[in-house]
Amino acid sequence: MTTRAGKYFLFAILLSFGFVANAQRIRVIGRQPGYYTPGQQRPGENVLKVRKLKEEFISKQLLLSPEQTTRFLVVYRHYEQDLGAVRVLKKINNSEQTPNGQDQIEKNLEYDRQMLDIRARYNQEFLKIMPPEKVSVIYKSEDIFNKEILRNIKERNAGAALPPGN
Repeated sequence: MTTRAGKYFLFAILLSFGFVANAQRIRVIGRQPGYYTPGQQRPGENVLKVRKLKEEFISKQLLLSPEQTTRFLVVYRHYEQDLGAVRVLKKINNSEQTPNGQDQIEKNLEYDRQMLDIRARYNQEFLKIMPPEKVSVIYKSEDIFNKEILRNIKERNAGAALPPGN
């Protein structure tokens, strides 16, 4: 296995073991208070406010009982954390500091697979709390909320670009 292909294969295997170990580490300790994944900044006050608003918006759209809402929010926060950890890794992978090439492309696809796996796993968790029609409302409500946030940001940025007196 001293050929060039053999070395590449060995490197790919070692890289995948390192990736799996790192992903498991993030999944396990990513839920501990005060821990943030590599490259992830502590959320600012505005980020925390937006998260709270998003949870309130989705909860209102779902029309759940207080007990269901409590159960849902626990699961939803874990869902958001797990997705967020992979999004951070994907963002780092797609940054200017990461060289382009096959490795970067493969990592990007792997992060997409992980996000899909997370969504599928939590979809099953949500179904333990509520019927499929309401699970569908979660995803639609997320989309509506995110689009509204983006619209607000664009409006603020457009207003900031106007010269004084206009």
